[in-house]
Amino acid sequence: MKRSRWYRACSKKAPAEHFWLSLVCFSALVIASFLLFEQQIQDFLIHLNLYQPSSPAQAFNLALLLVALLALDVVLPVPSSMVALLAVAMLGSIGGYLVIFIGLCLGAGLGYALGAGYFRLLSGRLGLHQRSPGQLAYRLGTLSLICLRGVPVLAETSVVAAGMQRYPLRAFLLITTLANAGLALAYTAIGTFLIEQNSLLVTVLASMVLPLAFVAIYSLLKRKPSGDQPLRGRFTVAYDYPVIFTDHLFDPHNPCLHQQLTAAHSGQVTVMVFADEQLLHSAPALRDQIDAYFAAHANLQLLTAPIAVPAGELSKTSEVLQQLYSDMLQHGLDRHCYVLALGGGAVLDSVGYACATFHRGIRLIRIPSTVLAQNDAGIGVKNGINAFGQKNLLGAFYP
Repeated sequence: MKRSRWYRACSKKAPAEHFWLSLVCFSALVIASFLLFEQQIQDFLIHLNLYQPSSPAQAFNLALLLVALLALDVVLPVPSSMVALLAVAMLGSIGGYLVIFIGLCLGAGLGYALGAGYFRLLSGRLGLHQRSPGQLAYRLGTLSLICLRGVPVLAETSVVAAGMQRYPLRAFLLITTLANAGLALAYTAIGTFLIEQNSLLVTVLASMVLPLAFVAIYSLLKRKPSGDQPLRGRFTVAYDYPVIFTDHLFDPHNPCLHQQLTAAHSGQVTVMVFADEQLLHSAPALRDQIDAYFAAHANLQLLTAPIAVPAGELSKTSEVLQQLYSDMLQHGLDRHCYVLALGGGAVLDSVGYACATFHRGIRLIRIPSTVLAQNDAGIGVKNGINAFGQKNLLGAFYP
């Protein structure tokens, strides 16, 4: 169904790409706003300080203006601490607190929305969104979101980064709302005290010193790994492999196997074949067919004639596994070589386990020769051998 332009603009299903370009573009946007608008905003705030509302309507309009300034701090060089203390001076403790709290919450929400790509008109073309978590070098935590709310630049960066790495929205709203409530209370208390002392200069100085205090508090509270706390490592392995159906696999005119063997290689491909001994016995012409197939392709090298592997459960023993290792080592197999495993499920399991563990994994192509293996071991990723009287006790996942 075709969606409207506004639906697409507010949709969170925008593509996530060009992550580092997104950070560079956003940083350039912030720097450009400082260069272009910083002096104008400073002059505007100085003139605004001389203005005192004389009616509820003027006070309401002023409150809306200050809320907008605090909310737009995520993209404009607004001195949020000065605006907050100015709100307390001009609207009183209660009015100033509400303005600060609402403005900070709207700014956090706007930053998250930009980072997550909810507003594609603003962030889609720059790619200021990221679906997959974990692509930031530093993962935001609860303590970071709380403490960074009072730190200039880092406050805006943290909420945008939270949106880009898809920090849970409900948790984000709860954490930032509580943090903004405390930050607004701190600004209100300090602003009220300084204004009662008629210390305009001290009030302005406090607007610059207070963010430094938040930086110091964050540095003290930031949890550092102790000697008995382990570091954490993480990696994932993506398995992606084709399942192909064909007839007369070793017919030189059938391109199927050749295409698979040469898909990731530009030069000669080295191959070793392990086959179910019952398969070789029941199809005596198979050895010659395999030899003729590799002889017909100059860029395929068959290291040795197909090696027979005991059929059935007899193949899933440590003795057979050691023999497989010995054959691979004797013929110099490495991680760039291929192994073809022909036979029933038990043979595919034992050869698959050998390939999964030899050199920590060498390339394997399973060629099932039974109906059961075609539906199980030939297309699955589980393999292993029997040991210590237990079936499939030792094994690995290896496609």
